[in-house]
Amino acid sequence: MGAAADLLPAVQRTTGRTSEIGEGPRWEIVVSPGVLRVRTRDYAKAERTYERQQRRRRIDADMALLGCVRARMYPSC
Repeated sequence: MGAAADLLPAVQRTTGRTSEIGEGPRWEIVVSPGVLRVRTRDYAKAERTYERQQRRRRIDADMALLGCVRARMYPSC
C-alpha cells in the first residue's frame, strides 16, 4: 500500500480562497482481494462529455421531429 501511495503525485495544501479543489484528474488507490491499483479519474471531463451527449441527443430528436413535421406526419404547432 505504501508503494502505491508513493506513486501518487504530491499534493500541496493551500489556504484562503484558492484552497478549492480545481478541475483535473483525481488520483485513487483501489484495493481489492489480490489487486492493488493506482488510477486517475477526471470527473469534470466525464460530466462535460455527458452534457455534450445529452445536447447531441436533443438536437437529433429536434431534427427527427422537424423531418416528421415537414413530411406532414405530424401537424405543425
